[in-house]
Amino acid sequence: MSLQSVITTALQRIATEFNTVRAEIAALGGGGLPATCYGTRQGGTTSYASNWQKVPVNIANVLLTSDSAKIEMTSNGTFTVKVAGHYQCEGLISYSNMPSGTTKFVFGVRKNGSLAGYLVRGFATLSSADYWGTSGNFSLQCSANDTIEFYAFLGKTFSATGVYLQVKVTELGT
Repeated sequence: MSLQSVITTALQRIATEFNTVRAEIAALGGGGLPATCYGTRQGGTTSYASNWQKVPVNIANVLLTSDSAKIEMTSNGTFTVKVAGHYQCEGLISYSNMPSGTTKFVFGVRKNGSLAGYLVRGFATLSSADYWGTSGNFSLQCSANDTIEFYAFLGKTFSATGVYLQVKVTELGT
């Protein structure tokens, strides 16, 4: 069994348990858990040429949508916020073949098509092509029907082989 399969299985179990606990709390009269939508992808290739690329999370790989009346992934990698409020955007990207040398990286969030902020940014220096990844988070204020998308910039020209990509948007409150 590969590490990727173990991670995917664990995440699926966590999502199932979360939904079960959420239903039990709601049945007891408390529904105060925040809305969350969580998508993932393993493998695949993304071509970079010192440009921004949308993080390729497929709508078929949404692991959890706890309250689709508030937030959901409405198309590949695009989340739609249905209720105004503050939202936490979290993401992780990892690749198996980051080129050697120093590479600028930026992991950002777009709201309604415009850059809203960065989850993380910096430079990675590798002595040879190797595994590399980063993660971060960013909070933003949204209006009803705003869209949120995650984008990555890698400052080299290469085809990145994804190991694990995940993005999540969680309601923080109004």
